[in-house]
Amino acid sequence: MNLYLVRHGTTEWNRLDLVQGQADLPLDKGGRREVEKAAQALSLRSLRVDGNLTSPLQRATETAQILSQALSLTSPPETFEEFREFQCGLWEGVHFLTVRQDPRYEYERVSHDASYPIPGGESFLDVVRRVEKGWKRVEELYAGKDILLVTHVVVTRALLFLLFGFPYETLRSFRLDNAGFCHLQKGEHRYYLRLWNHKG
Repeated sequence: MNLYLVRHGTTEWNRLDLVQGQADLPLDKGGRREVEKAAQALSLRSLRVDGNLTSPLQRATETAQILSQALSLTSPPETFEEFREFQCGLWEGVHFLTVRQDPRYEYERVSHDASYPIPGGESFLDVVRRVEKGWKRVEELYAGKDILLVTHVVVTRALLFLLFGFPYETLRSFRLDNAGFCHLQKGEHRYYLRLWNHKG
């Protein structure tokens, strides 16, 4: 099994450095261009895509549609609710700097305790549990096949937590840019991280 993980392209809130969480925003013009470049880079890898999957949020489905067209995929993107982004509660729509500096957002506690939820939202382990359900379904449907999954940065970190066992504190240092993609490969006994945060 080969898994190609793609983060959605840029939205207006990404450009403004606002926390998005599950707020449902479309790609902006720059985001669409980023995804087109990523599609060119992916096309050079001669992918054989058996599972064309996406988060249900608009920025992800738009990214998946652009990739599907550019890569001439025969099946339309299939949405998986389990792969939607972190529910960020009180943080949504707030500038990242404010979240880090204002104590009512409890940034330090959330950032250092995987079980502690964002006020009004999820904890990282909450995300891990729902992503695990989605991933089990993917493995049942696409065992031994190659998958393209468009999703979000925290969902991608949750998959790395599940498949590689990376500690929470380590995962927070894994940067994944908009329209960046990764390649994970399943061997006989383990997964291998072949590529991280590649861009077109």
